[in-house]
Amino acid sequence: MMFYAITLPHGAHEIDDLAKDKPALTEKAKEIFKDAHQIDPEWPLAGPTAKRKDEAKEEWVIKRKRDKGGWIPPNAKPFE
Repeated sequence: MMFYAITLPHGAHEIDDLAKDKPALTEKAKEIFKDAHQIDPEWPLAGPTAKRKDEAKEEWVIKRKRDKGGWIPPNAKPFE
C-alpha cells in the first residue's frame, strides 16, 4: 500500500511528502488506518474483484451500444 503524509501549506498544487522524513509517524498512521478499516466487498483494498471487473466489462458494452445508437434516457432534461 502506498502511503503519503502530506501538508498543504501553500495550496493544493504544492505537496510536501512527510512520510519519508517521519517514518515512525507514518508507521503509526498506517496501523491506525489498518485497525479502523471496515471490510466492504464493494471497496476492496487490493483493487476491484474479478466479479466487479466482469460487471464493468458488461456495463461498458451496454454503454457503447447506447452511445453509438444515440440513446437518451427517458428522464433526461433537454438543455436550454
